[in-house]
Amino acid sequence: QDIRTLFLEMDKDANNEISYKEFVSSIRGEMSANRKSIIKIVFDVIDKDGDGIITMTDIGSCFNPKNHPDVKSGRISVTNLTNDFFESFGTVTETGYLRLPQFMDYFANIAAFDDDLKFSEMMKLVW
Repeated sequence: QDIRTLFLEMDKDANNEISYKEFVSSIRGEMSANRKSIIKIVFDVIDKDGDGIITMTDIGSCFNPKNHPDVKSGRISVTNLTNDFFESFGTVTETGYLRLPQFMDYFANIAAFDDDLKFSEMMKLVW
């Protein structure tokens, strides 16, 4: 019975399947207000025309992979990090653009288990 209750809680769309997104959403918990604020600030910086939509081009013009700790340590190249970064947006959009809720989902998923201080520092480094 406990497993069924857990399953029903995780199956947000009630289709009798737990998608990857539903699973991650269930285990990561809610983002803190501080983290949401940081993501909103970054979104607003990227959204230069203020229309509430950012494209991959917009993101690329603001993203600074050279400051990422894995690049600085030599674990990954700027090119590989950039490619991985843009590929990972496929989890929240298929259209090539994002609105704030999708941008929030993206960062909620990729940094779900970082503490707020580490998350904040990383955002400052790459944006």
